[in-house]
Amino acid sequence: REAVVESWKGICKDVRGNGVQLFLRYFGKFPAYQE
Repeated sequence: REAVVESWKGICKDVRGNGVQLFLRYFGKFPAYQE
């Protein structure tokens, strides 16, 4: 449990920015899913 909590601390600092990066990487790898 502690490992999961620790791993999310960095993500929680910038949730919006990390979400944007997630979608950019996802659609960069799978551009067909944008349509």
